[in-house]
Amino acid sequence: MIKLTTNPKSNPIVHTFQKKVILIGKGTSPEIDLAINQSGPDVIQVKIVNQNDCFVIINLIDSPLIKINALPYKKKIINDKDLLQIETTKILIN
Repeated sequence: MIKLTTNPKSNPIVHTFQKKVILIGKGTSPEIDLAINQSGPDVIQVKIVNQNDCFVIINLIDSPLIKINALPYKKKIINDKDLLQIETTKILIN
């Protein structure tokens, strides 16, 4: 299980997932598990995968505006309390 809290400092909303793969992105596509409020076309930006009892996050569009703890990444093991930022949206990982 993983909890993702959008806007953790103001207006927090907790999303709980019990899936092996979580897709985060823009738009209203039914493939997207967590849609962030951003303008533009439907696009899946980030994938979180449960592998061997740890979570790996993948920047699918290789954007420097997608960061973990203020650092850009391509693929990374994530930890409790890491902060994912997708453009201007912040998501706390629990």
